[in-house]
Amino acid sequence: MHAENWRTGLVNTHSAITTIFKAALLTGVASAVSLPVLAQTAEDNYAELLQRIENAQLTITQREAFIATQEATIASLEQQIKDSKATIATIGPMLDKMVAAIDSEINKDIPFLKGPRFQRLDKLKTDIADPTRTPGDKMRSALLIYDIEVGYGQSLEAYGGNNPIAPGTRLAACEADINAAGCALPKPLTDKMAAGATLRDIRGEVFDGSYLRYGRLALAYQQFDGSVTMRYDPESSEWVELGSAQALEVERGLRTARGEAAPTVVNAPVYISN
Repeated sequence: MHAENWRTGLVNTHSAITTIFKAALLTGVASAVSLPVLAQTAEDNYAELLQRIENAQLTITQREAFIATQEATIASLEQQIKDSKATIATIGPMLDKMVAAIDSEINKDIPFLKGPRFQRLDKLKTDIADPTRTPGDKMRSALLIYDIEVGYGQSLEAYGGNNPIAPGTRLAACEADINAAGCALPKPLTDKMAAGATLRDIRGEVFDGSYLRYGRLALAYQQFDGSVTMRYDPESSEWVELGSAQALEVERGLRTARGEAAPTVVNAPVYISN
C-alpha cells in the first residue's frame, strides 16, 4: 500500500517537473522572440520622433518666412502712409491751379456750351470746398472735367441753341402764331403739342437754330430754316455772316454731326490771323 502510494507520488512529481520544464522552455522561447520585436518598435518610435522634429522645424521655418513677409508688408504700408501724407499736402494747391486753368480755358475758348461748362466748374469748386470729400474724390472730379475739356478738341458736335445776335426770334414767332413760317416747330415738338403739351411746356426746347463745333477750331451757327449762317470770329469776339458756299458746308457738317449723313471730310470756317 505504501509502495503503491510512493510510486503514484513519484509519477505525479515527474509529471509536475515535466510541466514546469516545458513552461520554462516555452517562456525562454517567448523571451527570445520578444527581443527583436521590442528592438523594431523602438526603431519605429525613434524614426517617428525624428519625423516629428523635422516637421516642427519645417513649420517654424514657414512661420518665420510668413512673419518676415508680414513685417515687410507693414514696413511698406508705413512708408506709403508717410508718402500719402506728403502727397495729400500737395493736392490742395494742385486742385486750385487746376480750377484756375479750367476757368481760364473756358473764358478764352470759342464760346460753345459755356453754361454747362461753367456749371461743371462750379460743382468742382463746391466739391473741393467740401470737408467731407476725400482728396482722392476731389482729384477724380477735377480729372473728369479735364477729360471732358480735352475731348472737346477731338470731336465734331451739333447742338441746339438760340441765335447769338437776336436770341428768341423763333419762340417769339411761335407765340405770335404757332402756324407762322418763322415758327415751324420740328416734328418731335409738334407731337408733344398734339399729345396735350402747350407752348409754355415746351418753350425750353424751342431753339432758333443749331450750333456746329469743329473741335476747338471753329464754331458756326445756322438758323433752323437756313436763312442765316454765321461763324464766330475769335479776334473780334463777334459773329460774322457766311456766304452761301460756306453755309452749305456748315449744313453738311450739321447733318454729319447728327448722324444724318455718313462721316466725311467737312470744311470748317476757320479764321486765320494775319
